[in-house]
Amino acid sequence: MSYARAALRASKFVLLLRSKSSATPELGREIALRTTAWRDAHRDTTEDVVVHVTESAPPRVTLVPFRREGFAMVSVRAEPAAIDALRTSLASMGRLACYRVDESVPRARARTEPAGSIAAGPALVTLFRKHPKLDRETFLREWHGHHTPLALEVHPLVGYVRNVVRDLIDEEAPSWDGIVIESFARDADVRSTVRFFGGPTASRARAVINAIRVGLHASSFLDLRTIENHLVTERALDGAR
Repeated sequence: MSYARAALRASKFVLLLRSKSSATPELGREIALRTTAWRDAHRDTTEDVVVHVTESAPPRVTLVPFRREGFAMVSVRAEPAAIDALRTSLASMGRLACYRVDESVPRARARTEPAGSIAAGPALVTLFRKHPKLDRETFLREWHGHHTPLALEVHPLVGYVRNVVRDLIDEEAPSWDGIVIESFARDADVRSTVRFFGGPTASRARAVINAIRVGLHASSFLDLRTIENHLVTERALDGAR
C-alpha cells in the first residue's frame, strides 16, 4: 500500500443531498452513475465509496418518523481535492452539504454483492443533534456506551456504522452531531414495527417494551425535534470486502 493510500484512512467525508426530484429508482441510478464516474476518475485517491439513496416511499404507519423527500448520502475516504470534484458532479441534483466525520463500526455489514449493486436489504440513515442540555462528552458517552448496545440488542441489524461529525465543510450546511447507518437483511425488518423493535420472532408485547426502551433513552441524549430518518438503498461501489 502506498503512503498516499494509507493516509486516506484518516479522512472520511459524508455528502448529503436533498434532491430536486422525489424518491425513485431513477434517482438512485443517477446518483450511482455520477458517483461511479467520479470514483473511476479518482481511483488512486479514494476508497470505501458507499451510496445510500431513497428510492421508494417509506411506510406511513410506523413509530419511526420517516422523511419522504428525495435524499442521498455518499460516504467516502478521499483527499479534499477529490471531494471538491464529487461536490461539483452532484451539485446540480439538489442542495448539497459536506461533512468530515470520524467513523466507527460496531457491526460491519457483510458485502457479497458485486460492486455497484444494491444490497439485498435496506438501510436506515439517521441524522441527529445532541440534546441541548448535554455537553459533547456526555452525548458521546450516552450514544456510544448506552444507545449503540441497545440498538444492537433490539433491532435486527446486519450492519451499524457510527459517524461523529467533526467538521462542516460547507459553512451554510445544517449542523449535525451524528450520522448513523443501520442495515437490515430484508425490507420487512424495517416496514414491520414488530420486527423493527424485536426481530422476526418477537411478540407484540416485546416489541412495545423495546420501543419504549429505545424511545426513552433516545429522548435523554438526542434533540428529537430535529432528528431525521431516511429509508434508503445501499450500494458499495468498491464491492465486497
